[in-house]
Amino acid sequence: SGSGKTTIGRAICRINPTSGGDIFFKGQKINGKISHALDKQIIKEIQMIFQDPMSCLNPVFTVGQIMTDVLHTRNPEMKKLQVRQAALELLQEVKLADAESTMSKYPHQLSGGQQQRVAIARALASDPEVLLCDEATSALDPMTTQAILRLLQKINREMGITIVVITHEMAVIRQICTHVAILDGGVIAEEGSVDDVF
Repeated sequence: SGSGKTTIGRAICRINPTSGGDIFFKGQKINGKISHALDKQIIKEIQMIFQDPMSCLNPVFTVGQIMTDVLHTRNPEMKKLQVRQAALELLQEVKLADAESTMSKYPHQLSGGQQQRVAIARALASDPEVLLCDEATSALDPMTTQAILRLLQKINREMGITIVVITHEMAVIRQICTHVAILDGGVIAEEGSVDDVF
């Protein structure tokens, strides 16, 4: 705790400004002053999932409205029925039980695990290249944690999305990560393959 994990994650997503150093994505510097076009690209291509999924789920929208809002923004030419179908398919993709009826529910009517699945589906709706997960399982029970970790592995393998996991739980790193960087006081103390570092 306090080593700078979340700060780095939020800097990568351009939520927090940086006071030094550089962040590169696809060979382009993305921190500091950048063009409006690059900023829009980063917002689309790097999505963040938070420890509290409610921080990115609008409480006055139903799940269906949350999903269709993102999809329509990304694809304004899509017809209403197409957007709804795409939203339903994404909710099914993240293994949300009874996705059809969940569309009409509000986030507060869902369990923590269901909220996190909706948050992941919402992030995937932007068709990102990077999914940044900030302690995405730390508030969940062990069974739900395992289900979410399996889902993240599936997204990585089947959709080819790079997943950056921010966690203090070594078991999570060992289970799903291939590379790891250990932070100490905001400085990378060690980095390498999970096998080598462990």
